[in-house]
Amino acid sequence: MKNIKIKDQLELLKTELERVDMTQNRVNEIKKMTFDIAKSLDTQRGVCSIVGLVEDIYREDPVPKYFKRRVKRVVNELLKYVEA
Repeated sequence: MKNIKIKDQLELLKTELERVDMTQNRVNEIKKMTFDIAKSLDTQRGVCSIVGLVEDIYREDPVPKYFKRRVKRVVNELLKYVEA
């Protein structure tokens, strides 16, 4: 049941990230939320791989000019993990 809530939350974040007029502050808030979601998924499943995946994606070089794309990528990866 909790996975459904996380999936719904990720879907809402994905939809919100599609908006063109999003501020950089909101993108940073969503980035922090993705870490929280990853930590809760790791706790549920008893692993540490999801947080590591998220950290690796945010740490990759080069740092994009538009950080929003990287946050969208993390949200999509988390959605794939939840749906699997």
